[in-house]
Amino acid sequence: PEYFENDDLTDHGKFDSNAVSNPFYRIDKKIDFDWTDQQPVVESSTEFAPWLNKKKIGPDFFSARWTGLVKPDHSEVYTFSAEVDDGIRVWVDDLLVMDYWYVHSREVDGTIALMGSTMYNIKVEYRDITGNATIRFRWRSKSQTKEVVPSAKFYHATTSTSLSWPPLNTVDTV
Repeated sequence: PEYFENDDLTDHGKFDSNAVSNPFYRIDKKIDFDWTDQQPVVESSTEFAPWLNKKKIGPDFFSARWTGLVKPDHSEVYTFSAEVDDGIRVWVDDLLVMDYWYVHSREVDGTIALMGSTMYNIKVEYRDITGNATIRFRWRSKSQTKEVVPSAKFYHATTSTSLSWPPLNTVDTV
């Protein structure tokens, strides 16, 4: 995903609103985080490219965007569910299925019909304002119990390799 220094999915400089820097990038195997009041990315992080990471993101007023592909097993209606503190938006093949961009902790659902063994573009946007920072991204269907979307069903947008095969510099979740 991309991790941003602001809660609006931008990376303007802390002291100069006209200054723009790049977000911090890494590969997360799944979206299942409870940072509580910790930082999702710290300046001394060696998770990806320590010589490039000059960022101190969080613990408050940060955001993240995960993009890639998701591949369901069954041809059914799926319910995506997210436990978030604070906001989330989810698109599946450019269709907005979840839109909760508020400053409250909540579980949010969105449904969509999917075909089994088909890859779908997915974009998940998250923001934290203040206090605890949590995101747990789950799914369920008639044939599948509710679970965090497993790494075996997430694919990076530039490859057909599942994120369950441990690529270099990935981050396990809590």
